Amino acid sequence: MKSTSDSGLHPQPPHPATIWISDDGSTGHGSEHEARLPPAALPSRNWQHAAAADQLDERWLKSIYTSSSSSSRAHADNMPVSAEKVAVRHRTSDDFPLAVTIFRPVSSADVKASVVFANATGVQARFYHNVAAWLSQNGVAAYTFDYRFSGASFPLECDPAKLAEDEDYFEDALRRCPDHVDLTTTWCKVDLASIVRLAYESNPEADVTVIGHSLGGHLMAVLPSDHVYGPRAKVKRLLNVCGGNAYVKNQKEPDAAEFGFTEIVVKPLAEEKIFRAANLGLGYDLPYGPGLEWVQWYFHPHFAFNRPENMKLARGLKGVPLLYVGFEDDDKIGKNMMEKYLGMFDHSDGLKQSLWIDPVKKGWPSCGHVNAFTKSKEPKLVPVEHGEAYTSQKDFEDAISSQPKPSRASLSKEETIWKLFLDYILGNPVDTSHAEYKVWTRQDEREIEKERREDAESRRKSPRKEDIILGFVSPSQAKL
Repeated sequence: MKSTSDSGLHPQPPHPATIWISDDGSTGHGSEHEARLPPAALPSRNWQHAAAADQLDERWLKSIYTSSSSSSRAHADNMPVSAEKVAVRHRTSDDFPLAVTIFRPVSSADVKASVVFANATGVQARFYHNVAAWLSQNGVAAYTFDYRFSGASFPLECDPAKLAEDEDYFEDALRRCPDHVDLTTTWCKVDLASIVRLAYESNPEADVTVIGHSLGGHLMAVLPSDHVYGPRAKVKRLLNVCGGNAYVKNQKEPDAAEFGFTEIVVKPLAEEKIFRAANLGLGYDLPYGPGLEWVQWYFHPHFAFNRPENMKLARGLKGVPLLYVGFEDDDKIGKNMMEKYLGMFDHSDGLKQSLWIDPVKKGWPSCGHVNAFTKSKEPKLVPVEHGEAYTSQKDFEDAISSQPKPSRASLSKEETIWKLFLDYILGNPVDTSHAEYKVWTRQDEREIEKERREDAESRRKSPRKEDIILGFVSPSQAKL
């Protein structure tokens, strides 16, 4: 067997320790049973995420960890710092054991900032591990976690192996989630808030940024005010990546979208008590409560801010910079959805900004709805005896086409979108060149109260089909 030095690889970081942390600040080590953090908890059949092929590359992840006899000097020279990966069971304020993985510089002196990742719908924390590890190498303590009853955050009595391999077992575990658990009052105001507080208290001198991906971009906007402004935690800045307002009428083909969503999501939710996120290509299925709220968002013009209490929190978000980053090659969230999302905020502070990026025009790799978080890959060629081979029919057709084609991206994620993430987290100027950049003003705000009245009147006249299917309105009351 070759030694580490013989192989040319960097030293492997220590095996992740499993530590118990509670919201009250106490720590301890779990029992052998408690230490078994569940792996990805769903059979591969349901993993329809666009970036499914980019699973966490452990070999690459290990290779980015570096050792240095003088990490502070390396940091000063903008060189990678020594980093570590720690698996944590974090007890929330209501005593639920969340699975958390922290990527952080080994030396606290190297921590320049902290970041918390708020996951997209059905996306597990491990999806963000590559970018989190890279950020830690650049002086950022990065916190990834799974919301309760998703990913690795299931009750301890659940068998991790069965969650990963037995679909029936996994679905039974989803159905054990209490119906009162939902997106905003539980996943956001308890789970996400708890991790934001953990990040803040672990490095109180470091600025905390929350990166909300898709769903997470909505949840971060309705965090409790005492977890944004203190005293429980302070958030320095917010970054929304592809988290636009996906209201049904904002879709490219609203009628088709409504029919499809009703058939493959609403009906299964009513019949099976599971939100079939996989049917939408959004990743892993969700429990009933979070799924029900997702449905309510989808059919309301204000989406995540449909509840008055959420609207109040979003409108009250002042004094904290918020940057929205969206991509032209995102086939799920278009520019109009970004505009509908940002139009909900109070822009009197002038701190909400947007950056709409066309990766092709910037010479960037594809970002889409999820790929901004995946690591760069080397192009794959199939070896042949003569000439060049193509990995797909599309590659071949592109090669022989007479139509002009954009040049292939020559830059990596680390040089482009990940650098933008890092610059924003550290409070540095971000690259706005060759992109649509905007600072939002009061003139960009939507007529919120008028829209709310119109929606309420529409529902009064004709109850929504999804409300009938879910049993909130009886068929006899419907005027469809």
